[in-house]
Amino acid sequence: MQGIRMENKKTIYLKWINQGLESIKAFQDLRRGSKTYGCFFYPCFRNSLDYANARWQEAVLSLAYEYKYHPAKNNIGRIAAGIDYWCKIQHKNGSFEENLKGENSFAATAFSLYAVAEAARIAGVKKRWGPCFKKAAEWLLKNDEVILINQEAAAALALME
Repeated sequence: MQGIRMENKKTIYLKWINQGLESIKAFQDLRRGSKTYGCFFYPCFRNSLDYANARWQEAVLSLAYEYKYHPAKNNIGRIAAGIDYWCKIQHKNGSFEENLKGENSFAATAFSLYAVAEAARIAGVKKRWGPCFKKAAEWLLKNDEVILINQEAAAALALME
């Protein structure tokens, strides 16, 4: 009897996961030739904001996990587009914006670097992303988040990738 209930839970959870993945995919700009191709930050590619919150590019990790556990759902193109866009929005100093145009967000840099690096590892690292990863890692090493330890922890994980 318990096995039936557990199976029902698994079915329900899988349904929710798949619904979430479809929602994530709906946010990504896949309009060929678009200057925001690969962007997950809907307000940016719908022109209501003139910057991209790098935290939204972390969605590539969800797509990479879907690819890892369900290779038939080939997300490689979506993952590559998302990481390419992440590289495109990187500041020259290696940091990324989160909530304000022009900001150097420690959280956005740490968390998004971890997500895109892990997604790249799962999907197959492309050499073209290496310089972007390195620049973000160097920025994190030069800067500290002295109050929010979870951001430092994310930076440590990213630097281990």
